[in-house]
Amino acid sequence: MIEPMKNVSEERNIERVYFMKTRFMRIVASTLALATIMTVTAGCSGNSASSGSTGGAAASAAGSSSAASTGGAKSDVTLNLLWPSSNAVAGINAEVAAFEKKTGIKTNIELTATGSELDNIVKSRIATNDLPDILGYNCGSLLSPLNPENNFLDLTNESFMQNVDDDFKKAVTVNGKQYGIPSQEMSVGCVVYNKKIYKELNLTVPKTWKEFIANCDKIKAAGKTAILGSNKDSWTSQVLILGDYYNIEKANPTFADDYTANKAHYADTPAALRGFEKLAQLKSGGYLNKDYMSVSYSDGEKLITEGSAAHWFILSQCLGDISTKYPDKVNDLDVFPIPSDDAKINGFTVWEPTAFYFSKSSDKIDAMKQWAAFMVSDEALQAYSGAEKLFGPYALKNAKLPDDVIPAVKTLQSYIIAGNGTAALEFKSPVKGPNLMNICVECMSGQKSAADCAKEYDNDVKQQAKQLNLKGW
Repeated sequence: MIEPMKNVSEERNIERVYFMKTRFMRIVASTLALATIMTVTAGCSGNSASSGSTGGAAASAAGSSSAASTGGAKSDVTLNLLWPSSNAVAGINAEVAAFEKKTGIKTNIELTATGSELDNIVKSRIATNDLPDILGYNCGSLLSPLNPENNFLDLTNESFMQNVDDDFKKAVTVNGKQYGIPSQEMSVGCVVYNKKIYKELNLTVPKTWKEFIANCDKIKAAGKTAILGSNKDSWTSQVLILGDYYNIEKANPTFADDYTANKAHYADTPAALRGFEKLAQLKSGGYLNKDYMSVSYSDGEKLITEGSAAHWFILSQCLGDISTKYPDKVNDLDVFPIPSDDAKINGFTVWEPTAFYFSKSSDKIDAMKQWAAFMVSDEALQAYSGAEKLFGPYALKNAKLPDDVIPAVKTLQSYIIAGNGTAALEFKSPVKGPNLMNICVECMSGQKSAADCAKEYDNDVKQQAKQLNLKGW
């Protein structure tokens, strides 16, 4: 996954092919990781809280009156949850507190590291049979290497899964079985735009890339910055390319499978190459801020809200942070999808939320199923949204957003409800090279052509694909 919560040049979705094999090394890794835990402000809601025993509520499926049949767990049970510290902590604390109040079942939260450190910790704990009862971890391509059939509860036939979004189910499915539930809201790759600038210049939301560039030309002619670049945090340079996947898939429905099988590539698939061409046009058209290489993600949040630029290609996770930092200006922002060349193709690429997985070897299965059912209930969502500023819709069917949610999140939900969203490529294919952000910077800055950057990225993924022993590579 794009790693917006840490200002470092790493990506959560890069497959890690090694892990520590002994209990001693696990303890060392865990100690070092926990020693470096930090509260991260970029990309998430900005809320955090200390770990501890908190709890939650009943076994009811969200938007449904059906309850999970778990046999009734004892109220003196304490469940252990391993949770990445950069994710929403306040919201999870609120949910488990509500669960404990209703059932008496406690939840002890162990905060841990994120990214590659989390990968190593989880894999080493699996290797030493030391999984917590509940694990907060990535879905998509990173799930299969954890051998979920051996390690996690199969949730496929649980009644509460009926309310989980179908795309999310696919992201937690291995060999036809579903192993996780969503922990928080979705994020999307989008264009955040300043509504005041649009109103001032009498602009309308574009449905095509041609219309988008026409808007940029008008903004530029008015002496304003059309597009905000924040390449000091180079992960932000990837958002246009990765967020353009919705458009690729609509033009090439089998792209993910063909890409995984080394039958399709960015350089030889016109819809995929188009993303690099769009990226190159940002600077060549004179639309970027002059200091786009020195502006940080945090700077970008401030600049877009105050109207120093009209557009920002970014993950919608920024909306939660902006809601906290700039509550008086966040309503001046809205979002639209990364435009395609066809007005009929208009939707968002979705980054599925972190999933909750449940240890198959735990002796608290009844309690865990009650916990899981509650976490996808309306009651849990109310607790969560009371503690967090939402940056996207929930990965649940029929989930009601709070009345005070910001306009941009309502826009996102309207697209998702209409079926105009698809999971990002990394949730459908394990193939993603480690150097994409650097390649995107080269493309955006004009150091290399769009075609050359697409070829460079195709070469970048080869080593990873071979390490994963994928067929066709």
